[in-house]
Amino acid sequence: MGLLIGDYILHGGTAMDLEFIQFHPTAYISSDGNVVLITEAVRGRGARIIDEKGHRFVNELAPRDVLSIEIYKRIRNGEKVYLDLRGLNDLDRKFPHLYKALLQVGINPFKDVIPISPAAHYSIGGIAVDIYYRTEIRNLYAIG
Repeated sequence: MGLLIGDYILHGGTAMDLEFIQFHPTAYISSDGNVVLITEAVRGRGARIIDEKGHRFVNELAPRDVLSIEIYKRIRNGEKVYLDLRGLNDLDRKFPHLYKALLQVGINPFKDVIPISPAAHYSIGGIAVDIYYRTEIRNLYAIG
């Protein structure tokens, strides 16, 4: 996506709002850099965000930006933050892809808490268009 926008700009087009990035608050990042985004649906089913002492410090159902900021503040201060899925006894059935992804990185979500941090999720900005999705380059439309 970034290369496409870069090429567009090099050909005379205008981009907008590139500084806006959506962060996903609950990502597990393995030591080799693999990222597992953990769906907010698990928080809706009772997963808890906890600190190193096992205490909740934020409403898990708060908006993504609020959660990301609160988690980031803790991490910036040298603390660890975890997602606790141990109370979700049906995790393997309700979220089989997440369950398998966690097992593949060595985490048993029925026994282990998961170290988490916010991760960049979406670029909100992009190619500037008019109300008909026309760009500044003739016959080029941009949607999405």
